[in-house]
Amino acid sequence: MRKFVADSRWIFAIIGSLLAGLLVENVSRAAQSPAQADWQARFLAEAPAEYARLEATVGRLEMRYVCEYSYYPADGSRRITRKISNQVRTVFDDRLGGARSESSTLGSVARPGVTVDACNPQYTFEVDSQRDNPFVISQYAAKPSGEDERALWAKQLENYRGLTAEDFDGTSLLQLLKSGEITLKSSTVVGLNGKTKVRFDCDRVFKAGPKPGTYAGWVIVDPSFHWAVQSYEQHNPAGGMRRETIEYNPSISDVAFPKRIVEEDFGWYERPALQMVINFDDPQPSQAVAKDFTLESFGLEPPAGPAQQKRRNVALMILINGGLLLALVLLFVLYRRRKPKHQWVTLRAGQ
Repeated sequence: MRKFVADSRWIFAIIGSLLAGLLVENVSRAAQSPAQADWQARFLAEAPAEYARLEATVGRLEMRYVCEYSYYPADGSRRITRKISNQVRTVFDDRLGGARSESSTLGSVARPGVTVDACNPQYTFEVDSQRDNPFVISQYAAKPSGEDERALWAKQLENYRGLTAEDFDGTSLLQLLKSGEITLKSSTVVGLNGKTKVRFDCDRVFKAGPKPGTYAGWVIVDPSFHWAVQSYEQHNPAGGMRRETIEYNPSISDVAFPKRIVEEDFGWYERPALQMVINFDDPQPSQAVAKDFTLESFGLEPPAGPAQQKRRNVALMILINGGLLLALVLLFVLYRRRKPKHQWVTLRAGQ
């Protein structure tokens, strides 16, 4: 009997411990939910001003960086199959409504050259030069009628490396949240490089790609440093995943400006198929003039638009018809000059 009582006490003690554990876990979860909501609320309240200041700052900067691309085989091995380095110079000036990015291939490659993408309030374009040959137009698009200049400017700022602090896999984290394209599932306080950061786990909706749907991801931000994105991971409809880690320039405190970015694209294996490492120089204020963002700076002219081309076609037809008429007149004059004149001879009787 005593043994039964003793055993019963152990059983009740174990059950009591389990119940206490469940109670503590439930209390912990109940206490954690408001904290998660608080971090999300703080982000939505504080990040917009930080990101707006970043956009205003990079909108008047010139910056240079070097991109190193390392390609790996599909079997997931670490053997590098190809490596390319590009030196990039970008100039943005929102006062002029212009943006320009020059990419030069470094090292020994099959097609060394320079590619320049630029925009101004009238049009966007891309020009190429291979092996020091003159630049040629590879892409051109006139500004659509009625398009707001700020909208055109926003398109150029998209995916701009100077905005890395607010970027989540190609789009502003704040924009994704406002549009409902991503949903924050939970927030966790994490320690990173001796500082307190916040990790948001989320679901993101992809409407395009081989397999449209909802895919998991996470992003770590620093609430004490402009809510800058520190790293993220995002699965995608192509069956792969992208991971990015950012280090920021310690000499710049007003905004979060990148110093080094490591971006990796994973396929079906745990090892990356492509790794891109970007190292930035210190940014400088823009010294650009309006002509720097035009085709004229490369000795080129914008291609004719439909209306302009129609006017040119009409003028060309008039010129051709006028030329044909003039040619007919000249031929007629030459014919008259070369035609033999009739000689009238009077024959007398008896001759």
